[in-house]
Amino acid sequence: MMKMTESFHDELCRLAAAI
Repeated sequence: MMKMTESFHDELCRLAAAI
């Protein structure tokens, strides 16, 4: 579960960087 959350956070960070 924690890994999934971390992955989600990483994706969010990537999305924010893309913007």
